[in-house]
Amino acid sequence: TILEIYQKCQVTDFPVDCYRSIEVLKISFNLYSSENEARRRHYHLISDDSFKFRGMIYYKDLSPHLLRRRFSLMHELGHIMLNHTGNSQENEDQADLFSSYILAPRIAIHKMGCQDAQQIHDTFQISYQAANRALADYYKWFRQICNTTRKPTLPEQQMEQLLFPSDPSGPAPVKKQPKATAKEIKRQERTDFFNEMQHLHGADPM
Repeated sequence: TILEIYQKCQVTDFPVDCYRSIEVLKISFNLYSSENEARRRHYHLISDDSFKFRGMIYYKDLSPHLLRRRFSLMHELGHIMLNHTGNSQENEDQADLFSSYILAPRIAIHKMGCQDAQQIHDTFQISYQAANRALADYYKWFRQICNTTRKPTLPEQQMEQLLFPSDPSGPAPVKKQPKATAKEIKRQERTDFFNEMQHLHGADPM
């Protein structure tokens, strides 16, 4: 779903423009500040930050916490794009995960070489709390790849091509190489893994 949004909204760099994305998706949003005091009080009873109702996003636009506002907007967008109905913890958890991934995709954290929460905070413009959670989840994501397929999912590979396109002139012709033995393949995979770990952690992985 996030890949489709990136493609439709032509997201190619960071931080993600939340307002433009919502507009391109033709989703209406209503500002707390645009309503009278009685209605604003009613909105705050529902949420101090934001909520969605009948396909529209309502949010506190005068909040001084810009990064929290960005996360809240994408959280509500997640509810809409994932067709959530009703209030449940599962829906809230999914919307939180959606917001985290659309603002800081794990494949982008990887490609941009972010090694700590500060770099994630600066690059993707999310709060320190959200950056710490994204970093912890990134490590899980990376370990999962290392222990299974050794490559991202197909949508993540497509997102990688969208965000970090290869040379427009096209790849150089591939020369036919002798087929590697199973032992050579295993050795190369192990070497690649340790090189990646050393790149991430800046120390001898052993």
